[in-house]
Amino acid sequence: MKAKTLLINFLIFLTLIFLLELSAGLFLKEDNSNEFQGIKRCIQLREHEPGKKFIVQPDSVYKAFTENLDTGTFNVLIDKHGFISNHSISEEKDKVIFFGGSTTECLYMPDTLRFPYLVEKRLGERGYNVKVYNSGVSGNNSMHSLNNLINKGIPLNPKYCVLMHNINDLNILLYEGSYFNDNPSKKLVMDMPQSAKANLKGSLLLVIQNIFSNTISLIKQNSYSKNPRDEFEKTRNNTTNNLKSELYSKSIRTFIQTCKNFNIQPILVTQFNRLSPPFNGIIYENPKNKLKHKGHSIEKYSEQYKSFNDTIRAISLRENTKLIDLDSLVKENNMLYDVCHLNSSGSLFVSKIISDSLSNWMEKNNI
Repeated sequence: MKAKTLLINFLIFLTLIFLLELSAGLFLKEDNSNEFQGIKRCIQLREHEPGKKFIVQPDSVYKAFTENLDTGTFNVLIDKHGFISNHSISEEKDKVIFFGGSTTECLYMPDTLRFPYLVEKRLGERGYNVKVYNSGVSGNNSMHSLNNLINKGIPLNPKYCVLMHNINDLNILLYEGSYFNDNPSKKLVMDMPQSAKANLKGSLLLVIQNIFSNTISLIKQNSYSKNPRDEFEKTRNNTTNNLKSELYSKSIRTFIQTCKNFNIQPILVTQFNRLSPPFNGIIYENPKNKLKHKGHSIEKYSEQYKSFNDTIRAISLRENTKLIDLDSLVKENNMLYDVCHLNSSGSLFVSKIISDSLSNWMEKNNI
């Protein structure tokens, strides 16, 4: 019965797409005048859709390369700013924003065990009136977080901005050579559709997507399970190993200076990981296979990863910026389900470290 319903919805979906294309062709004519319209572009703001609520569950392909992963389905609620919601109601609080990738996002655990949520809860129990925002998005690097800081973070007038980036920056610089690249999901600037025809088609497609959201989600999930998406597919075979690590340092320092220019206290965080030898076990198989196409070894990758954490420490000293050294403090392998992602046990542990650090700084600043 479910299969029949899915098939009917899919056929209706295809029919509507066909009618949309036909209607747009009949009623919307392109402007063929001599005036060249040019190409409109925009900054790609990598965020979750504001106001969206969805459920995530790791599929069998994802789980195959993990250990100690929380099981079940997990709720994700996005607030009006595009941040993962901590269920707070009042906005009249001192604000803390966590910026990062999937290691900050913490999707695969109950929403009340994600460490940004727990930090707000722990600080509240200590008498601090603080609202915490989780800006983590899978795949985001420090340059994406800089965009989010400028366009979303600064208008909220936060007291602290906490930045944790490493592995996504390492990957983008290793595979693309620069933050400024043409990778469809990673590039900072993207083209926009121009014509009325394209805009109408885009709007109607969005309506159709919402109507058939469950069907489309199921199709995407099944597609991912059978053929996992590789964001660096076109550059896996690049042979250059000239890692431009200085770009990482520049990006981090730009984030810090931007915070300071707007009277926001930046906090740097080194990234927890299991990238230490011996590299035996299922969690290393996926990165090993991907690095092999690059002519890279996981041993070399581990050294580069650790050098990025060292860069964070060095920048903290040079820029007189607060540091939470999670890389040195999270040592139990059972707190991470792969090379760099926390499970709920690790999230609880990390939340205490961050809460202790923040409360100490807040006490000194009489917040």
